[in-house]
Amino acid sequence: MRDAELAEDIRTAHKANLGVYGARKIHAQLNREGVQVARCTVERLMKTEGPRGIPREKTRKTTIGAGAETERPEDLP
Repeated sequence: MRDAELAEDIRTAHKANLGVYGARKIHAQLNREGVQVARCTVERLMKTEGPRGIPREKTRKTTIGAGAETERPEDLP
């Protein structure tokens, strides 16, 4: 019974935050709203029910930025 109620709360919190929150932030959001739940329970229910957080993209590190090249002088090949 409790899992069904929590799953609905998790879906609601996930939609309210544009579907980007993972288990850690959903857990914090539910506790702020007064729903006492363990993080492992949130992780388990998110895994079984389907909502997933969006992983942060790794930044691309380069030595030369795109479009940073300047024109070469005419006398150089």
